[in-house]
Amino acid sequence: MEVMIETCCGIDVHQKTIVCCILDGPLDTNRPKKIQKTFGTR
Repeated sequence: MEVMIETCCGIDVHQKTIVCCILDGPLDTNRPKKIQKTFGTR
């Protein structure tokens, strides 16, 4: 399978928190770097 995107992100919204996640790096040779942060909605 050919890797087309080396960076992707996601966001999960709840009533009290928002969780953001970024995966960055080559997917074909190594595991991508994961950055995840949680923010309060207040």
